[in-house]
Amino acid sequence: MISRDARTSTRLTSELESNTMPMRIGLIAYPAFIMMMQVAKPSAVPAFEKARAFDADSARRPQSLEVRQKAVRKAVNKGLLVAAGNGRYYLDRAKVKKSDRTHLAIMGLVLLTAIPAAYFLL
Repeated sequence: MISRDARTSTRLTSELESNTMPMRIGLIAYPAFIMMMQVAKPSAVPAFEKARAFDADSARRPQSLEVRQKAVRKAVNKGLLVAAGNGRYYLDRAKVKKSDRTHLAIMGLVLLTAIPAAYFLL
């Protein structure tokens, strides 16, 4: 026959495990969500890359590439797009490359943090 203390201990252990489940799920879900948000961000850069607008001579208007003005403003504020005058823009390749490396580093850091945390707590 199981003693009362053993039953209480078993019940407390199962309650503790069930209470930590949301935290365990969050350790995997939050980093995955952050990475998906980074990847899914609308950006003007791919359209300008596809159009090969890399200098003032090949600069394009955002409307001709069907790029939203908000995405253009964000890219200009980050220095990724350079105004060439007359509503035309081109990509600053060096800044785009640096931005890509920064995003890759952030995603790597998120993974390096999330995977060990999930391993130890799961």
